[in-house]
Amino acid sequence: TFAAATASTVPGKSQFRLDRFNGMVSSGPCINHAPGNTIMPADKPYIEHRFLGVRSFVDYLSEAGVSYTLFDDPAIEILFAQKSELLNRGRDSVLIGACTDEGLGVYFAQFGIRITESFISHVVFVFDHHPRPDELAETADDMEPLVLRHLDGVDIGEILRRGSH
Repeated sequence: TFAAATASTVPGKSQFRLDRFNGMVSSGPCINHAPGNTIMPADKPYIEHRFLGVRSFVDYLSEAGVSYTLFDDPAIEILFAQKSELLNRGRDSVLIGACTDEGLGVYFAQFGIRITESFISHVVFVFDHHPRPDELAETADDMEPLVLRHLDGVDIGEILRRGSH
């Protein structure tokens, strides 16, 4: 679980760090920290992404006491229309928000992808600016291999038989 989120600005790029109870992941030049938790190269619109599994980013923010605002952003509907082969409006979710605690200044796009009828997998992308529709489309394209990599070797049939969430 996440304990805190902090950010600082350096010339040309924000640095964002998610502190965890069992360690720290910090931004840097395209470093793999753990499976699914990668700082992205400069040519991506986001500065970090995480495969979260069944818990959502906003759950982690709430647990850590980090204030956030969710936006009713028309870019979400544009994204569902443009990426209908990846995202299903009836099954999946997309939230765009900003961490509003003083000094954070980061935005996020949280994707909730329904894997089975009772299993939703969450992925979050962190931005140093409010993401534009074209950036969300690029982000959605980057999300699919991340989810597939984490599901590689997972027996979905076994999950369905157990009724796990």
